[in-house]
Amino acid sequence: MPARANNMSIWEGCISRARLVVALSAAASSSLACSDRPSATPPERGSTAPARVEDDAQEESAGRLAEIRVTPDEIAIADEVVATPRPASAPGVMDDELRATYRIAALAAALSDAAAPSRDAPRRVRVEAEVPVGVLRGVLATVTEPGAPVRLQLEGQEGEGLLLTRAATDDPRPLLHLRRDGVQLERDGALTPVSPSLEALIESDEELKLDALALAIPDDRSVQELAALADAIRGDDDGATVTLAYSFDPCLEPPEGMVCIPGGPAIVGYDDGLPEERPRRGIVLSTFYIELDEVTIAEYDACTEAGGCRRRINGHQNIMKPFVGPEQPA
Repeated sequence: MPARANNMSIWEGCISRARLVVALSAAASSSLACSDRPSATPPERGSTAPARVEDDAQEESAGRLAEIRVTPDEIAIADEVVATPRPASAPGVMDDELRATYRIAALAAALSDAAAPSRDAPRRVRVEAEVPVGVLRGVLATVTEPGAPVRLQLEGQEGEGLLLTRAATDDPRPLLHLRRDGVQLERDGALTPVSPSLEALIESDEELKLDALALAIPDDRSVQELAALADAIRGDDDGATVTLAYSFDPCLEPPEGMVCIPGGPAIVGYDDGLPEERPRRGIVLSTFYIELDEVTIAEYDACTEAGGCRRRINGHQNIMKPFVGPEQPA
């Protein structure tokens, strides 16, 4: 099987690239803004209330590791709403270096003076079951470093919940993909079917080493499905740590007329087709953007006049005139 493919070659011409860069750069400046937290009021000179000062310090210390609550509509620390989740179709934004990131700036600002959680005292994140995995990735990318755990608790779930960490983007571990067409294991760019569905995996006796895997679940799947996949693999080991993969760039809000295709496994080829189409096989694609409609002759010629595209071959010969109308595909 081929290694992970880079799909940028799918774009034909510079129109899409120019449109994408301009639109996403504009989105970055508005998405990265965040409000400052108000500072505490200093005590008045001559105040004598050591007991109250000690109580305030204890309350502040407890608040620093206050539970984060996530619903489809809001992200809150304790009872204070601090951020709004981004849509599952576009859970990312651009950072200061114009790179796609899951990080949630408003949540980071609200936690700016908080003490870092430890492995012995991980922060608890309570999530409603229908929350998209992309939103959870945003929370983890904001509140933890790769490898540092949080305690994930589904709303209404009993027990201690799931000990969850996020993988680094270059984590070398094999990926367990949960896709619409089943569960697949990716190792060194090769895909191996594991189960035809999540339900079938739950009912099977398939044994996988959880500590040697990272779970690669699309951003639009639910946290409930993430928890179900983790439970199916960890079995009776409630203390096992589950790692959520960050192997693909998040989709950003695409420019008008374009759509983002999230990174992940794909089936290409056709066993009964032409020689160059064979064989049917699985590959892994990076996140990419593509126009909903084909680039027209007029759009391509505008790109050529701007110096961004090469001149169309044979485009001005008489024999080609019936095929090069302004609205025809380039």
